[in-house]
Amino acid sequence: LVVGAEALQLSDEINNIWNQSFGRMQLGYVHLDRGDYSQAIDYMEASITLGEQAGFMIPLMLSGSLLAWTYALLGDLERAWGWAERALTRADEMHPSLRISPLAAQGFIALLDGKVEKAETAVAEALDRFSADNNDPSLLLVPFASVELALAQGNPRQALQHLDRFLTVLRERSIRIMTGTLYWQRGRAELALGRLDEAAAVLKTGEQIARKSGSRPSLSRLLEAQATLAEAEEDLATAASLRQDALAIIQAIAKDL
Repeated sequence: LVVGAEALQLSDEINNIWNQSFGRMQLGYVHLDRGDYSQAIDYMEASITLGEQAGFMIPLMLSGSLLAWTYALLGDLERAWGWAERALTRADEMHPSLRISPLAAQGFIALLDGKVEKAETAVAEALDRFSADNNDPSLLLVPFASVELALAQGNPRQALQHLDRFLTVLRERSIRIMTGTLYWQRGRAELALGRLDEAAAVLKTGEQIARKSGSRPSLSRLLEAQATLAEAEEDLATAASLRQDALAIIQAIAKDL
């Protein structure tokens, strides 16, 4: 976050609008992962505005996909879908290969809206177009959407196959954003398979990653999942304590909105 802010300050000082736009998108990433949703939205909207001023159309497609994702997480599916549609339209105008991030966003939004078939169509194309060489939100959005879809379909083994692939990519690229969330998804997949020891280890590792990176949404999810595991093991006191900690984090995030 500090490095990103310093790079953005330099771009502002030399009036490099392209880098100003891209830098704001990157900071939007970080604030999204930290649960600073208002700041994430501000940065991504500014990224799009600056991009349009400079004739730099990529931000509408990339930051637009992240905005769609953010509004979906906040429960505003109508606004989320609007941003995803705008991003997909921009991608189609530029090159079909750029559809991947908007498609992943659409898949996630459709899944939240209970439209599983629509989610399947969008995620299938996003997976088909996914490349580990990408340097855009697809590296984060496609893993999350594809794993959530597999879990919703009752296919935890497929979810684990996706996670093995994507966690390897993120490690090779030294990308830490959203890693805690992927461990949360992995823990849920292990739980669905009844592998409680594996789930406990994965969720604990994810908790450590989330605490170190400052990812409040990931941490709250991981604590909630550990509470579910504690209940399965009939440790109700631990479950209650973990849920209280998760609730405190959610309340802190909500206070910042």
